[in-house]
Amino acid sequence: MKNSNIKFPFLGKNISSSTTSFIPFVFFCSFVFFAYYCLITCWHYTQISDFKNYYDEALLYLTMGKMSKQFLFFQAPGHPFLISKVFRIFDSSNPSLIQFLNLCQYLTAIVLTHLSFKTQLSWIKYLGTISLSICVSYLSLMGFLAAEFNFLFFFVLGNFLLIKYLQKGNSFGILPITFLLLSIACIFGIAQFVRPLSFYYLLFFGIGLAYLKWFSPKTKLSMMQATLWQYVLVFIVFLIVSVGLYQNISGKWSYQPPQNGLWSIYVGFNAKAKGSYNAEDITQFKEIAEPFDWNGETLRTILKPKAIERIKANWLENIRQSPQRAMRLLVPYFTSYWFFAKSIPPNTNSIWNLLLKAIFMLSTLTVLVSYLSNGIYLVKLLRKKHLNSVEVFAFCALFSAFLYILIHVFCLEIQPRYAAHLVFLNLWILPLSLESFIQPNQKFQ
Repeated sequence: MKNSNIKFPFLGKNISSSTTSFIPFVFFCSFVFFAYYCLITCWHYTQISDFKNYYDEALLYLTMGKMSKQFLFFQAPGHPFLISKVFRIFDSSNPSLIQFLNLCQYLTAIVLTHLSFKTQLSWIKYLGTISLSICVSYLSLMGFLAAEFNFLFFFVLGNFLLIKYLQKGNSFGILPITFLLLSIACIFGIAQFVRPLSFYYLLFFGIGLAYLKWFSPKTKLSMMQATLWQYVLVFIVFLIVSVGLYQNISGKWSYQPPQNGLWSIYVGFNAKAKGSYNAEDITQFKEIAEPFDWNGETLRTILKPKAIERIKANWLENIRQSPQRAMRLLVPYFTSYWFFAKSIPPNTNSIWNLLLKAIFMLSTLTVLVSYLSNGIYLVKLLRKKHLNSVEVFAFCALFSAFLYILIHVFCLEIQPRYAAHLVFLNLWILPLSLESFIQPNQKFQ
């Protein structure tokens, strides 16, 4: 009997029904799903901090059709909005529904990254996939109502389609490419609605693309079918979607919370707390904000001079503290605090905690290797004369990620889970950088 092939247009390949290479991956994903399911069902998690706020705001929106003004001032409403929809669909407000959704979204993101491009050495690709599956930044948040998972799902899906766009471009035809461009813009718009990070990622990605297109005398985009103007169209539609979603929930035309990043800068320049969350900051600000009923315009006029004052007083100290700040932001083992301190294992046997700590240490080591490997890879791509489509994506994505890291380390609030998507992105690209060292003249598909 002849093998039947199933065509996946956006994957750009045929998957044979009798293929043996796909079967191990299916078993691997099944094992990961089972392991994570056991983790979120056997461990008891205490929803606190932002995680509890998400839950409370979801219930408030479910019953009242609105969210609190304090929450909307600081954070994007997408995550509690989506939580409320899940609760309505299942007619239950059990947090385990969201924990299970976290698991499904994370596993889907891992599958998409595995299918996004090929490498000549399959074991290197699996090294990246396994690293993603034990990524501390997400594993340690698996049992919490974390916005990171909703953001990750849309962030990865948007980038997956972005890779296909860079690979195929106009060869899809007018209608398919239009649909693909609109899909990319809408998906990143939803991601921005969940956590206001996509704007900066896409902006810096576009700057990288413009550099390759216009300002690099050595680089030629030999295989990329897409055009820079199409990317500009994606960015414009992305902004429209973001603003529309935000206006629908908050009633205000904006693409991010009313504090417009001022709060993150204000906390980021708290030299005493080394840019980390400080209870004194929020306590003092609440005393100011509550009499004004959390009015965004008024509070911005109050917060702006306070932030400028801190910048002037502490900018030099921020530079001195930058190594500590970078370590706190980029080393994912710090995220494991949420798992070990805020969850209770199913029994007192410490072997499970030791096993998880070993996995977390292994994941942390892999992430640190990815920063080093990808940093060298970025320089190699910058000097390379011909880039194919996947290399264009890798260059622009790493350029965006590293630029954001630099800005975050020096200026913004330091919380390790804030860099979770950057950790995931670096592990996603890790197989490409590793293979560039092993086989310098490889051809990516």
